[in-house]
Amino acid sequence: MRSTTPTLHCDGEDGFCGTMSIDYYETGASVADGVRLTATTRAPGWTSTDDTDLCPECSAGESR
Repeated sequence: MRSTTPTLHCDGEDGFCGTMSIDYYETGASVADGVRLTATTRAPGWTSTDDTDLCPECSAGESR
C-alpha cells in the first residue's frame, strides 16, 4: 500500500543512508515528542536545511 504521509529521507553518506522518518512539519504538526517543529526542525533528532536532511546518526557523524 502506498502512503500519502510526507517522509524525510536521510541524505547522509552521499545520499545512500536508507533511514527515513515522518515529516511531521509537512503533515501540519507543531510539536512531536516534545520537540517544536519548524522548517529546519522537521522530525525529532533530525537536522534539516534547505537542501539536506540528516537522520540522528548521520547528524552526529556516526554513519560517516
